[in-house]
Amino acid sequence: MTPKADSANGRAPDLERLYARAADLHGHVCPGVILGTRMAALGMERLGLTPGVPHESLTTFVETARCATDAVQATTRCTPGRHSLRVLNFGKMAATFSIGAGEDAVRVVARESSRQAADRLHPELEGARARQVAAYRELPDDQLFTVERVRLKEPPVDPHKAPRPKAVCPRCGEVFDERRGVRTSGGLECAPCAGESYFDAAADPPVMAPGA
Repeated sequence: MTPKADSANGRAPDLERLYARAADLHGHVCPGVILGTRMAALGMERLGLTPGVPHESLTTFVETARCATDAVQATTRCTPGRHSLRVLNFGKMAATFSIGAGEDAVRVVARESSRQAADRLHPELEGARARQVAAYRELPDDQLFTVERVRLKEPPVDPHKAPRPKAVCPRCGEVFDERRGVRTSGGLECAPCAGESYFDAAADPPVMAPGA
């Protein structure tokens, strides 16, 4: 059951606990932690879920790879390892929440105007971060976010329940998930060998494990 809002401030009574959980995962409290927690709580509530309580059919798509992402993970309990948290780094403070294999979902987007609202609410605090941390705790949802119903182009699929064929890269000889390969003139290559690597080979000898 979704927690009822506190009539005094319109916030769910357990948000402070969720802030603490997010800060523990992220390492400290910052505006993104507060904003990400409230974003996730609002998205879950719109789907009829209880913020902070895991739901096995919930999938979350986060459109930033910054502080708010950790807060969304802590609040929804979705994780990259279970493929229930998808990080799409579009550079937007936004996230979409979906239940099950249905295509209907809720997208929550942070309003840029909340930054100016923070300056107006707490001019006595020194520094924008301090003003935002305080204000993002107090502002009502409709001043922090816009919410829209969206339809996913492809319903979420649990990859752990699907077969995962393996392939051997003809260039490096390493085994990889066949679905992640890239078809080239040399055959089905792993993504790094096909030019999508995030690293370059170093001139130094490879790092060896202790005792190797």
